[in-house]
Amino acid sequence: SLSRRAVREGQRALIVDDFIKAGGTAKGMVDLMSEFNVEVVGMAFVVATAHPVRKRVQGEKALMILDAAQDGQERLIVHPADWIG
Repeated sequence: SLSRRAVREGQRALIVDDFIKAGGTAKGMVDLMSEFNVEVVGMAFVVATAHPVRKRVQGEKALMILDAAQDGQERLIVHPADWIG
C-alpha cells in the first residue's frame, strides 16, 4: 500500500532493496509504480541469488551473488557480481 501523496504522476523512481531471489517483490514494486504513472529508471540490490538466473524483472543490478551452500555445509558462498571488475 502506498499513499497517493507519496508520489506524483510523472516522477521517476529507483528501486533499491537488500535482496532479490526470483523477483516477485521487485515486480510488485514496479507494478505499484506503474499504477501511479511513475517511471522506474532502475533497480539495485545488495544481494541476488544465483538461481533462478532469470528474474521476474529485467535490468536489475546486484552487488553480490549468493550461491547455494555446498553439500550440507553451513557456510554460504557469496561473490561479487560479474559486472564488478
